[in-house]
Amino acid sequence: MTMRPIIKNRMVVERHCFMSMNKTDGSPVSDNQASIIPLVSVCIPVYNGEKYIKETIQSVISQRYDNIEIIVQDNASTDATWNILKDLAQTCPQLSLKRNERNEGMAPNWNLAINRACGDYIMLLSADDLLAPGFLTACLKVIQNASVDIVTTDHFLLRKGVKVKRKISVAQGDYRNFAGTVLLLNPFSINFSLFKKETITRLKREGRLFSESFFTCDYDLWIRAALSGINVHYIEQPLGTYRVHESNISRQVIRMNRQAALVILRHRDELRRQCGISYRFTLFRFIIRIIRNAIIFRRFDKRMFFALSKEAVSADKM
Repeated sequence: MTMRPIIKNRMVVERHCFMSMNKTDGSPVSDNQASIIPLVSVCIPVYNGEKYIKETIQSVISQRYDNIEIIVQDNASTDATWNILKDLAQTCPQLSLKRNERNEGMAPNWNLAINRACGDYIMLLSADDLLAPGFLTACLKVIQNASVDIVTTDHFLLRKGVKVKRKISVAQGDYRNFAGTVLLLNPFSINFSLFKKETITRLKREGRLFSESFFTCDYDLWIRAALSGINVHYIEQPLGTYRVHESNISRQVIRMNRQAALVILRHRDELRRQCGISYRFTLFRFIIRIIRNAIIFRRFDKRMFFALSKEAVSADKM
């Protein structure tokens, strides 16, 4: 089910921008200024997001940047999400809504949202996360450099109403051929990353940005980006807030560990070649996690344990 969007394409969005005010200093934006302001697509996939979706969209509307389309892909929510979205669309001309007839799964829904984007720059934002008002202006300032393909920022964690800084810390700057960094730290979040449109095209496989084979499809994307030589610029200032949920933790921990392990095994040849030491260390770390999960949750992933052990021995011989 599709709700007819008020903003259909880049030209319409830019005309909307012609009549807007500059959010930085409050002055009118001239036709000449607006015509060169790039369109940013913020893609928000959602399923049963009634609790937070309005707040998430408001954080996008509140950006200090005008030329935005907000693409929401509702994955057949069974709560009040769709009604909330329809109400918001009455007063939010940037909002473009589409509702799946059935639940397509997480990664397919992410791809559906991304594939609707018309922007020069594109990002995916989870339906319960938040952007700081200066997120887009900070990212756009950097990504307009020809050598930068993706800009990603640090973010806060929001757990049980308390906002804290992440423990992961990496230096601000450019990262290229950074697969070892992803394996050791996994420091970048898909929710707070702005991509050039041509980078999205470059990273797609058979028309899909996210692999639909993995639950940890964002982890797979970062490894693919790192292995492909794409240049990522990291901003160390926290410009977003990631909401941490604690539900079903035992099942999620085991599933996430297994799916992440499948991702690195999928890319084993390139990881061995580009960052062999980090790759071998990561294999042993996943093996230790399986043992730890068996102790804590009384569930032993025997098949993955032996697959990783065999690969670790093989990698050590190279």
